[in-house]
Amino acid sequence: MAGTHRILYGVAELCLTPRSIFSPIPYFAIFLYLLSINTHTFTLQCLRALSWGVLFTLVGVSASNLWNHTNDLEDDIIAGKENLLTEGQMSKRSALALSTLLYASSIALSLHLTHTLGRDIWMPLLIWAVITWLYSDKIFTGARLKSHYIGELLTYIVAYPCFTLTTWLIYSENLLQGMVVASAFAFLGVSGVLLKDLKDITGDRRAGLRTLGVIFPPSTLIHASCILLTLYYLTLIISGITSIFSIGTLLILIPFAYYMKKTFLHFTRKNWRLSEGDHIPIGAMMMTTYGSLLLLGVGSLIQIA
Repeated sequence: MAGTHRILYGVAELCLTPRSIFSPIPYFAIFLYLLSINTHTFTLQCLRALSWGVLFTLVGVSASNLWNHTNDLEDDIIAGKENLLTEGQMSKRSALALSTLLYASSIALSLHLTHTLGRDIWMPLLIWAVITWLYSDKIFTGARLKSHYIGELLTYIVAYPCFTLTTWLIYSENLLQGMVVASAFAFLGVSGVLLKDLKDITGDRRAGLRTLGVIFPPSTLIHASCILLTLYYLTLIISGITSIFSIGTLLILIPFAYYMKKTFLHFTRKNWRLSEGDHIPIGAMMMTTYGSLLLLGVGSLIQIA
């Protein structure tokens, strides 16, 4: 029994790693729900929509994560990473079958919700599924977009807004608001991948990947990441000022101001050069991102109250 529990835990860990705003705690799905209800009242239907959004998010993220781990198996073994796949407790064939099933489940769920809600939820979801599949794939097509920085950028530019719009349409039929949020999260997603590549430089070089971290100097990556994160904030701030969203969303000015002081201005004074101790301002970027999600949700609740 203990062995079974360990395997189930290991599978869950593969599906929900790396940890992010999407999983294992679905901050993203909850935030979008709170932001969307400024056009609704609190009803059982809204709570049902939240449940669908959380389920979709966890299934979709699990599919892409497990598919990525499956394709990265050989590289992970070389890097000395420990999980069910690298330890041989789960076969590559089993992981392939499960990740395919999860992708199929997310597509089936989007088709069901498209029929039930009368919104084209399946369209952005299908685009997301194809691009994330190709991002990792070296088993079938060999596309493996993640092996080159152009493919890496293309994936995040497409995947983030498509996944965001799919989740939004589960909650709301307001397409303008959905497009604004999708655009904001496109900036956030690409900003995040630039930071991710900073810490993956050694592993990517060893694996022979031409990722952003391998091709560009760290100063360029942190500079571009900060600019994109600033655009994320400005997109949402402008949407609050112009009444696309409620005025309560301007609470995001609090984490924005903290980010500008602790991170943006810090690196501006250093001409974007990285040095020892810069993990603190980089950590501030991550902290303010989570803070912005929380305050956007709270802002919507203030408007309802």
